[in-house]
This record gives sequence, structure tokens and C-alpha cells, in this order.
Amino acid sequence: MIFLDLLFFQTTTIVVTAIPNIAFVSLRLVLINYLLWKTQLTELVKSEDLHGFFNGEMQIPTQLISNLKSIDVGSQISNLDYMEWKRFDCLLHG
Repeated sequence: MIFLDLLFFQTTTIVVTAIPNIAFVSLRLVLINYLLWKTQLTELVKSEDLHGFFNGEMQIPTQLISNLKSIDVGSQISNLDYMEWKRFDCLLHG
């Protein structure tokens, strides 16, 4: 789903709000099942289009961007892309 933030004129892509398919990883990681567990988890991450976080394709957006609507030169606002990236980064760390 793509939406346009009219206040900041910034396009943001929403991928998912959570990982609903986590139940499809049926194995707990133990010493003897690493390869099978890794296969399940890798396919889950790919299916949610989050693999860029692991392979380096997903670059960290800048935290602040120029505020084009402000008359103050050098004024900055929060970058919505950074906020979205941070949310998914925290989700994957959890």
C-alpha cells in the first residue's frame, strides 16, 4: 500500500504492520536443526519482503530531511522513511 503524506510531500511504502506468518516457522532453534530452521526463517523473511535488512540491500534512510515548507533555511523534519525503517528494524530484532 502506498500513500502520499500531503503535509511533507513524501511518498512512503508500507510493507507490513507485523509479521503475521511467523506461525509458519514451526521449529524452535536447537543444536541439531539449524539448517531446517534457517530455511523456514529465510523464506518467511523473503515472503514479507524484509530480506534487505539481512543482505545489506536495505540502506538506513537519513533520520531528518529538509523541510521544504518552512521559510527557515536549514529547517529539518523527521523522515517518514526512517521511521518506517526503524519500526521494521526493531520488529526484526525482537
